[in-house]
Amino acid sequence: MIWTDTISALMCLSGNFYVNNEQPQICLLIIITFVLNLMLALNYPAAKAITPEVVIKIYLQKFNAISNTFFNLANMAAPLVGGALLAIKNIDFSEFLLINALSYIVALCMNFLIPYKKVQDEKNNAKESIVTSTLIGFKYVKNHSNLLMYMLAMGIFNFCYAGFLLAAPYIAHHFFQGNSTNYSFFNSFRCWRIVGRRVVYFSKT
Repeated sequence: MIWTDTISALMCLSGNFYVNNEQPQICLLIIITFVLNLMLALNYPAAKAITPEVVIKIYLQKFNAISNTFFNLANMAAPLVGGALLAIKNIDFSEFLLINALSYIVALCMNFLIPYKKVQDEKNNAKESIVTSTLIGFKYVKNHSNLLMYMLAMGIFNFCYAGFLLAAPYIAHHFFQGNSTNYSFFNSFRCWRIVGRRVVYFSKT
């Protein structure tokens, strides 16, 4: 988690120095977006993995529900905040990347404050390589058909969802004449994810 925030901050700082505010380099923006999304893909599972070790077991379900709600709120609000910042005439693209870098630095400092202590397994102290652990994971998934189907379904959903997010700005610009209100309406669909999670949470409790 610390490394992902560090790399993300460095990527935004590098973009701040090299981006051309008059004509932003498409290749540079693609690289920055790719790295930030890759770091998010690594950071999110890591945060989920350490949750049972930093949160008391009886509060774990409540914490997961609250954290998922805030995560979805952040996903919904981030494009709106980013668009608002870029709409301000006094803020150019390099300054926007600088603000983004500062947000990662704040997240990095907050990660240092997490009282994390790794629980050692006394029964099995043998260290496994990344390749060995990955093969064991694949073997486990292969032997559990329901888990395999779930992973395939989520993979297909995320692939289609990523394509929608990629095409959404183009759709907003060409079909809605770049109307920010209509593009915000696109992002408001994420509210239903929050409602769904709350319904599932209260139905279990």
